[in-house]
Amino acid sequence: MNTFLSTFRSSVWYGLFIFLYLLSTSLSLFFSIGSIGRWQIYTNISDSMSPTFKRGDLAVVEKYGMNTYQVGDIVSFYRKVNGSPAVITHRIHAIGGNVYITKGDNNAFADREVLLPRLIIGKVIMIVPYLGHWVILLKSIAGRLIFIIFPMFLIIHTEFLQLDLYRRKNT
Repeated sequence: MNTFLSTFRSSVWYGLFIFLYLLSTSLSLFFSIGSIGRWQIYTNISDSMSPTFKRGDLAVVEKYGMNTYQVGDIVSFYRKVNGSPAVITHRIHAIGGNVYITKGDNNAFADREVLLPRLIIGKVIMIVPYLGHWVILLKSIAGRLIFIIFPMFLIIHTEFLQLDLYRRKNT
């Protein structure tokens, strides 16, 4: 086993492995925070906006002024679902005075509750297909074990073996 890890460490694959590990760890941290500057990132967890975007797509959301949203804009907003706070992403279907009426593209009817401007997180400016599935996996315990914890221990173990080999050669 020591020979395999020593050979693996000296190969191009080890550098690629380290790069992919750092990339997945950085992206995991980035998506755990869920924002960069004025942009927020949300994973779509339902098909209410299909076919515009599907379950597992990422929505990049940017905050705009309260009176700048128009009919047809796709917005993310806070709403209680089954008593728990959730982020919903739907299209503005109508504007009535100082409130918005929203509707999912795949829903037959508009949402029952009107949307107050203060609950809007922002307007969807970009949709990244499929990446949300990876984000959901990275946020899970199994995903963190597979993509962060296990590779970290493999790297540490390989480095200790290399240090031990170096120590034996130089004593």
